Amino acid sequence: HTDHIVMPTEREVRIAWLVVCGNERKVSRIQLLDAVHFLGCNPTKKAMNDFCKGRKVEQEYTLNDLRELVAQLPAFDAHKLADAFKLLDEDGDGALTRKELQSMLMNFGERMTTNEVDRVLTEFDQNGDGQIDYKEFVDMIVHMSEGTMRGVVPPDHVLDSLDGGVLPLASPLPRAETELGGTGPLARSPHSQSPATTQTKAQRERQLKGPGTGSVRSLVEPTEVQETHAPPDLSTWDCDRYHGTFQASEDNTVVSEHFQFTVTEPCELFIAVRMPKRTRDMDAAVYLMCQEDDDDDDLDLVAFSQTHRNKDPCLRVAVDPGAYTIMPFSTGCSLRKRTRQPRTTAKLSKMVRGEPQLSEPAIATLQEVFRRLDVDEHGSLDRAEYDVLLARTDGEACDDETWHFMIENLDSHQGKLTERGFLQIYEQILQTEGEDVLYSNFESLGYNRNLELDEAEPFTLFVFSSKAGVVRNFHPTAGSEDATALAVLQSIINNGKKEMVGPSLEFFTYRSDLRVSFALENLGNFPATAVFDISHSRNALSNRDGPVFEIKVLPGMAAIGHHVVPRDLSAPWNVKCSVQTR
Repeated sequence: HTDHIVMPTEREVRIAWLVVCGNERKVSRIQLLDAVHFLGCNPTKKAMNDFCKGRKVEQEYTLNDLRELVAQLPAFDAHKLADAFKLLDEDGDGALTRKELQSMLMNFGERMTTNEVDRVLTEFDQNGDGQIDYKEFVDMIVHMSEGTMRGVVPPDHVLDSLDGGVLPLASPLPRAETELGGTGPLARSPHSQSPATTQTKAQRERQLKGPGTGSVRSLVEPTEVQETHAPPDLSTWDCDRYHGTFQASEDNTVVSEHFQFTVTEPCELFIAVRMPKRTRDMDAAVYLMCQEDDDDDDLDLVAFSQTHRNKDPCLRVAVDPGAYTIMPFSTGCSLRKRTRQPRTTAKLSKMVRGEPQLSEPAIATLQEVFRRLDVDEHGSLDRAEYDVLLARTDGEACDDETWHFMIENLDSHQGKLTERGFLQIYEQILQTEGEDVLYSNFESLGYNRNLELDEAEPFTLFVFSSKAGVVRNFHPTAGSEDATALAVLQSIINNGKKEMVGPSLEFFTYRSDLRVSFALENLGNFPATAVFDISHSRNALSNRDGPVFEIKVLPGMAAIGHHVVPRDLSAPWNVKCSVQTR
């Protein structure tokens, strides 16, 4: 038993900074979060947003910020541990079953896989009864907290550098260059230095194994579908239509809903993403993933479409029974975070009998948001659809108590939230928290302060199946930047051209008609800093802020450099990319 959990020490904080951030004095939010993850801490998105609130310059986080952020994260004491245990022990029998443990480890902080859950159960189930009692629970939490640096502490030569403040890097490696050209356009994909796009070699060997046998039969090999044509007569196929939204996110990435479903019989699927006419120049693609094992949350890439502009990306594939996820994807070249607010600001409220009420512009915008969230067009929001909203505004899902309270006290129908009930939520927010919170909510959904949708673009997803009634349990999730980035990274490594950049770095170049992507994997024992340079390209548009982009790749990990598309679809393009390591 223990009275408290020991937080990371100053030495451990400095180690995390040196390993993740090197000699940099100021780093990005993504790098700061990487350092926090290195320490074994898992702040929620809301906690990160609160900490970073008011920051206008991306590259401004320091070692002191890391210290402050870690210090702000809640530490469990004995009483809090007891409360947490009671909360997780759903049946109140004094022990956590595998299911209860799995719910904890797979839904809080950074999600574990089912295999990792099994390993935790085996390690901490000291009496071998297949459950975790309170003492074993405390031991597990203490171990996870105090032991976060074990196994990831860098070698002695890095520890020795703590006094001097210098992190040794690998020797400079040779320069690699590739040149691509043509008359068609290109595109790019998301990058992040978070666990989304950087992974251990063991993880990559698991995640990059390609389509599994016995569960998926892709019509086109390899996993990229080069040209997809609709079946001759789609009128004989089952068709469902769903709404979704691409939204600009941090680090020049784009997020969207993911769509999960099950297939009960072998069939063919035809999947298409349709963009509004006003945004036809925005690039888009669609990825189909499958869950190979019911007891394993890892997703394998089944197939992905080419990236298109001015044309709907689509995918035709034969599938066997199983669980699947559709991931719409856009590179972030066209859709970016706004750099400034408009000069005019829409008024969100008006006074009625001395009480603040939603203004007409605010109501109209909320009705538009409601229609976008109503994925299946049933005229109401179920909990999964409402969770998509909360993922954008709060960074967390709705808990059981809150959802039941809303259904009982707001306008609802058959356990779902109606449009009127949805408006009632925002009327309460206005009256209790004021306009500033409303503005913040709208901005989280892609609207500026004049209620113009400038950071998000809606789309329509069409899912056709060759057999009636075999696609079931279709529902949206908020979508994970990490999961999307891993899928894109997997497609680059599986389908790209590989070159060695020195003895320990693999440089991948993926090209389709409308996209060129570059990725790097570090097979060595030292962190490597790589500089991707496409400044000598012609008619090329990158998802980065400029043609030169620097990235640090930790040992055993991989990351995406640039994604490139043509600025002008009608003009020839030429892409030259060099990578310099140091």
